[in-house]
Amino acid sequence: MTHQLLEVAINTIQANSFQPRDLFEVADLQSLADSIREHGVRQPLEVTRENDGYQLITGERRLRAAALAGLKIVPCIIKDPVADGERFELALIENLLRSNLTPVEEGRAFERLAVEFGLSNEDIGKKFGLDRSTVANKRRLLGLPAITQNLVGTGGVPEHVARQLLTVAKIAPKEIDLLAKNIAAG
Repeated sequence: MTHQLLEVAINTIQANSFQPRDLFEVADLQSLADSIREHGVRQPLEVTRENDGYQLITGERRLRAAALAGLKIVPCIIKDPVADGERFELALIENLLRSNLTPVEEGRAFERLAVEFGLSNEDIGKKFGLDRSTVANKRRLLGLPAITQNLVGTGGVPEHVARQLLTVAKIAPKEIDLLAKNIAAG
């Protein structure tokens, strides 16, 4: 396995199509951009060569913040080609370790690992140091209507309350959304 550390032009780096994060908070990116302006990019991004440029493996927040800070180049660790499943796992691990994913984003990521890469809840749990039931509960959140998923994602509805909403199978999706909105409103 070969690794190189190089300065890479930002405009040659393609986003990771397996990025598990849906939301990038503007205020958080701006704060990170301010830090990068003052101290530089402290942790290199991980990329692999692809076509005439690079494919991002990990570091999308740093990449976006560096661009926001006006940088033209960023430090990168150039890795050997990485299979799609491994690229997705590495991006997910980075986000999980930083506790930056919402419960719904985690559920989507675990669902993708199961569907696209054939992993069981138990396999996923072992890879990320989680109980099988935790993985299953995150994936179950995807059974909520979209509005309720958004409220869970923004923190308006706690994850444990959202799971309780799932147990009431006879409630129509519109009624679940109404209950979730009331819960979020306090």
